[in-house]
Amino acid sequence: MGNYQDKRDRILDISEAFVSLLTRAETLPAKNNDVFFQWKTISRGILEKIKGETLRVAVVGSIKSGKSTFVNSLLEGEFLKRGAGVVTSIVTRVRKGETPAAKLYFKSWDDINAEIQRAIAIFPGESWKTDKFTFDLRREADRSDLRQALSELDTGHLIRQGELNADSVLLSSYLKGFDRVKDAVSSESRTQTYTGDAFHLHRQFSGDDSQAVYLRDIQLDVDAAILNDHLEIADCQGSDSPNPHHLAMIQDYLLTANLLIYVISSRTGLRRADIRFLSMIKKMGIMDNIIFVINCDFSEHDSLDGLQRLVENTDESLALICPEPEIFAFSSLYNLFLTTRETLSQKDHARMSQWELDPPLIDFSKEQTGQFDEALTRKLTRDRYSLLLKNHLGRIHLACEGFRRWVGIRRDLIDSDAGRIEMIMSRLSAQQQKSREMSAMIRTTLDGAVTRTRHKIRQDVDRFFDPSSGDLINGVVAFIRHYRTENQFAGEELAATGFTTALYNLFQQFKNSVDQFMTTSVNPDIVSFVRDAERNIADTFNQIAKPFELMVHDAVVENNTALSDQGLTGTGVTVEIEEWSRPDLASVKSMSGLSLPSANAVMHYSARIKSDAMLRYGAYSMVKWFRKLFKKPDSPKNSEGLKALNDGMRRMKREIERSIKSQFMDYREHIKFQYLFKFIDCYANTVHDALVAHFASYQGGLSQISDLVDNQSADKQKIIQTLDELQRESTQIAEQIDSLRGQLMQPDT
Repeated sequence: MGNYQDKRDRILDISEAFVSLLTRAETLPAKNNDVFFQWKTISRGILEKIKGETLRVAVVGSIKSGKSTFVNSLLEGEFLKRGAGVVTSIVTRVRKGETPAAKLYFKSWDDINAEIQRAIAIFPGESWKTDKFTFDLRREADRSDLRQALSELDTGHLIRQGELNADSVLLSSYLKGFDRVKDAVSSESRTQTYTGDAFHLHRQFSGDDSQAVYLRDIQLDVDAAILNDHLEIADCQGSDSPNPHHLAMIQDYLLTANLLIYVISSRTGLRRADIRFLSMIKKMGIMDNIIFVINCDFSEHDSLDGLQRLVENTDESLALICPEPEIFAFSSLYNLFLTTRETLSQKDHARMSQWELDPPLIDFSKEQTGQFDEALTRKLTRDRYSLLLKNHLGRIHLACEGFRRWVGIRRDLIDSDAGRIEMIMSRLSAQQQKSREMSAMIRTTLDGAVTRTRHKIRQDVDRFFDPSSGDLINGVVAFIRHYRTENQFAGEELAATGFTTALYNLFQQFKNSVDQFMTTSVNPDIVSFVRDAERNIADTFNQIAKPFELMVHDAVVENNTALSDQGLTGTGVTVEIEEWSRPDLASVKSMSGLSLPSANAVMHYSARIKSDAMLRYGAYSMVKWFRKLFKKPDSPKNSEGLKALNDGMRRMKREIERSIKSQFMDYREHIKFQYLFKFIDCYANTVHDALVAHFASYQGGLSQISDLVDNQSADKQKIIQTLDELQRESTQIAEQIDSLRGQLMQPDT
């Protein structure tokens, strides 16, 4: 990382030095300095891009795989709380900071109340008022009602099939943490920062569900050797969290990540939950930049042979999903202890000493750690960002060479009379007119391509989200309609808990199943579709750029020939035709502030489902009373309740189906207008600016030659002195660029 950071900083220094040089050149007599403005725009744009580029590393894996310990080992300190709860819905991001600071991003009261309102839909309990008012956690009466309703729930409702009910845990957490967190929450989303001795207080939130539930995420600023100003490491929620919305939050972060580090515990090996999550990652199309870490628990392995067999088995299993996976096996906890040895407790010292009694395991872990460090550096630098640095440096090179030609030509003509200058202008006028026509043609062609591409993307998006023929919505609808509840199970629920609790349990099971389907099947399909659309858009404009690139080449050759015929060599500046590089997708999106709308499909279930089901239950009970009154044959036990439950389920399905269709129509329009159409405009503008700048850099401000005729009265000696200084300093910058370009062509060390 250090070598890459050094190259990045050198490009920043070169860009800033070149901007300073241009500022000095603008003091020379001239009617206009449009070309300087273009060169400054290029250099300042590169400065903004390099400074704004953030490398995001997402650390993912199942619950209790050791993700937080792994991140702490990278940071060489106990910054993250290890063993945080499984219900926290936050992503902890770590950035570079001179002193430790924890920034906690709180939800607003509106966000909190909306989340609670969704969780209490069809809440059991006859006295509960979900169908009578809008819940507000700030009201004592509302908290009291919710607390009473939760206390009336039985264990069967709180724990379903061995897992905690996510909504019940959510509601309980909000109630439990209210008094401690209420003062930090406001009507708007706000940030609270802990520094100094208070830094560790962030662990109370990350490790306590009742406080973490109030947060969107956490950012820690720490001074760690691995970090720099453009690197972010994120400790993500467990991929097998029982709440499907937590998985959707992880998906949102993965879309911004440049590298994924997947942590697997050596205690459990690769589990079914890991396979499901990795299959989802593959479906999203983000499997191309991932490293696997088997986090070794030395206490679980009697020998190195056993650990190596686990690594081999994991490699074979992962190869079915990710061809030729990069896997490294080491102990994150041991690495953490190595870097914090002086502050370890007596117990941890004893653990470390015990581990070191097995040198083969320790040596293997150290060797694998070293190999992992090399792979991490390669992934973060050579594989992607060295290419970006080359592109940035290439554009500065073009601008700098253009400036050097401008200085050289102006220096050559400083003693020329008006007649010679006018003759040169006459010979170059055809080339200059051709340049203007080419710039206009580039803009017109790209504008036409924008219109056509928008039309095609509109059709593709509408087809993808079509509720009648599209596979996406039809798949969700089919899942909803085919969802079945066993009558025997429903009957047992009804007899054991009563109608409202049985209805609530059925609703929660159904809701959780739909949400799981959305996050594991639907969201990845959407991401895959959008990524394909982005690539198609980029290919369209890059194909358009190719013939213009050839035209630029021909125009430059003509200009060089015309200049040479007039004896203007630009004081020996050799012009090489640079190959135009296509814009990087991630950079275009990053600099434009574009991000894919969250695919976290939060359904707003109607509380009318409960009242409708209760009315039906009352009607069936009335029928049973009349049967008894007229001594008709009675129906089987609980039949009225089962009929009402079945009717309630049908009602739920209809409500959810309508909600999903409506939501997807809104989401479709959001993707079109707020993302893909804007991406088309941004990419087209990037291509236009790159092509025009590519050509303008070779022109070297030839249009300003005529300015010399009107400035013969200026202090010629002072101008010559300034030009000579600019010539010398621009040559030094050019030499720095050439040296750095040569280094970027070599493998990173």
